[in-house]
Amino acid sequence: RSTHCISSAASDVYKRQDLRQAMTMHLDKRLNECARTLNDGKVLALLSGGDGVAQELRYHCSCLTALYNREREQFY
Repeated sequence: RSTHCISSAASDVYKRQDLRQAMTMHLDKRLNECARTLNDGKVLALLSGGDGVAQELRYHCSCLTALYNREREQFY
């Protein structure tokens, strides 16, 4: 069970309390799409172990939003 965000290095107790757990396959699919588009080695490495739901991956809402925004910037 992960206690760290998929996208940030924040690991202090306060930040861990704000973590959300990946609960849907839709989120897993979007993470894969973003990671491939951005060629984000850290996220790709995490997702190479199987789907994010089964791995109980966790994330900060702000980190997930930043990842989506980075992907969107690739097209503009």
